[in-house]
Amino acid sequence: MNTLGKILFSAALALTLAGASSAQEKKYSAHIRVGTGLFTETGSMSPYDPGMASRLSAGVERTLGSGWSAMIGGGIRSQLADIAHFGWTGGDPDGLSLADVYFIGRYSLPAGRSTAVFGLGPQVSFVTSNDTYYIDADPNDPVAGKTKFRKADIGIQPSAYLEFGKHWEVGIEGCIGLRNMMIQYPEYGRTGSIRMQTFIVNVGFRF
Repeated sequence: MNTLGKILFSAALALTLAGASSAQEKKYSAHIRVGTGLFTETGSMSPYDPGMASRLSAGVERTLGSGWSAMIGGGIRSQLADIAHFGWTGGDPDGLSLADVYFIGRYSLPAGRSTAVFGLGPQVSFVTSNDTYYIDADPNDPVAGKTKFRKADIGIQPSAYLEFGKHWEVGIEGCIGLRNMMIQYPEYGRTGSIRMQTFIVNVGFRF
């Protein structure tokens, strides 16, 4: 089973667990979210102009008591850097897709008739569609066509949500990569660092 298949299977399992728990005390809930937002890169080789990112994710949350809960989930994320110059002749904006797996500790607080939920935890991201160097000025440049990024990133996922009604939620999630994702090619003079971050506004549905 490929990475996408595993994530879809996990989402289906999340819904099954949530449905099975509804007849009992509701300790489990499933969340499906979709959103878009900002993609940035930091490091010695990062562009200064921001990009865009989008993500579809699903997770299962278990209530632990005293406002605490834990969520495990996964998602598919796409991101493109430097959108201000997208399509420019000679441009080579960083674009890739990733499969995220995360485990989040969450804490809930009453917020009027709604609930504010804050989360934080580790995330591992696997590159599903990588990018290669495009050297328009010199197609014979030895780095042209070579893969830009490593196969996996490790980071943290902070989040803040507002839950309202029986099922709806809206919030922001960050995917803050801690690893230097840039593959080093010292033999071609292409070295440095690129770390990736996304900040996505999500709309979600809870079961």
